[in-house]
Amino acid sequence: MKKILLTFILILGMSFSLIGKATQARYQSLKSRAMGSASILSEASHSALLSNPAMLNLIDKFEINLLGFDLTTGGNTFDLIDGYTAMIDDIDDVGDNDSGVIEILKAYIKGKKVDINGKTYNKDKHKIGNEALVAEISSVISYVKHNFGIGIFTSININEIKLVDNPSSPFVSYDVIANVETPIGFAKAFGSKNQFVLGSSIRYISGVEAKGRLDAQDLIEYTGDDKDDDYTKAVAGFKEYDGYGINLGGIWRREKLNYAISIDDLFSSLSVDTYYKGDNKTGIKRNSSEKLPTVVNIAVSSKYHDYERAGNWFEKNLFWTAEIKNIFNEDVNGDGEKDDNFWKKIHLGSEVSVFDNHLIEFNLRAGFNQGYFAFGFGTELFRFLNVEYANYKRELGPHLGMKEEQVHAIGVNFKI
Repeated sequence: MKKILLTFILILGMSFSLIGKATQARYQSLKSRAMGSASILSEASHSALLSNPAMLNLIDKFEINLLGFDLTTGGNTFDLIDGYTAMIDDIDDVGDNDSGVIEILKAYIKGKKVDINGKTYNKDKHKIGNEALVAEISSVISYVKHNFGIGIFTSININEIKLVDNPSSPFVSYDVIANVETPIGFAKAFGSKNQFVLGSSIRYISGVEAKGRLDAQDLIEYTGDDKDDDYTKAVAGFKEYDGYGINLGGIWRREKLNYAISIDDLFSSLSVDTYYKGDNKTGIKRNSSEKLPTVVNIAVSSKYHDYERAGNWFEKNLFWTAEIKNIFNEDVNGDGEKDDNFWKKIHLGSEVSVFDNHLIEFNLRAGFNQGYFAFGFGTELFRFLNVEYANYKRELGPHLGMKEEQVHAIGVNFKI
């Protein structure tokens, strides 16, 4: 028996790939994560291409991001990866033995060794039952300058891989998505004092999603050498699609504050191929056309640039923003329900410039993401190397306090 299916799911989540689902695996910078996932008025950078293209107008000079790499993990991510890797090897070794595969799954749930046909499995006593493997990887290559930007954003999300202790037969549930977006954006200021800014970006989207569950019979029956690629995708519950989306953004610049609105995917179209398991042993593909949800966000912040702010040192070096996202309750997580919990929409963020001598810069960041505290820092070394960190919680359930997840994120970005 070949370990194609489960191995593919893990590799999809832990390697770079230019495929994905736009609404759930969209690139999010570490600066935004550390600032409570605030992004509408907080970033005059390449991130504006996806969050609010009007912010391109606030970029003072051109910037080329050669390679930005971010890794986000839970507290036990790497231990779980070791456990799943060992489990895949054991399942592959036991062969077409239904009861043997079930015993191996139970052994990894309980963290115990098991003997099958005179051979010992799970020798290291990995215990991974009912614990979710969660991780994200993202990268960016971009060129931005005043009023213009173009980039390639790749995001790969393991929302969940979990070995579930089902009484009759254990199974592996999985939700893995990835995404590449290639936007090009423009912005323009107007008015007597250039106080109004409008921006727009159009992006190409290409993607895949793998979501479902695999029991012992799936692992035995459907992962052999004779199975074609379409049927393997059908068992794994794949969606593949590509298309486009158009974002709009606007800023009203007042004497002390900035106000903004952004509209994600005001126009969009995706061509979707859905694979699902049928009665025969061939992959079944169904084509359809879908639209992405149109999401409206609003924000208010202090003036973005420190030279625009009046006051003492602290006031000049402190930036803050407050945002309400998805004000019309669109179903952005794809669970079939409107996202109508108000507190999940609130994002508050701040950043303080602690040190900047034009060669080395250090900033502290903090905020509230959906009611949970977030913090982090950003450094810029010799205007070339950025190192960033974010620590935050996010709510996976429909209401606060139902299913919180603590994550750590670190990123490195080379730019000129």
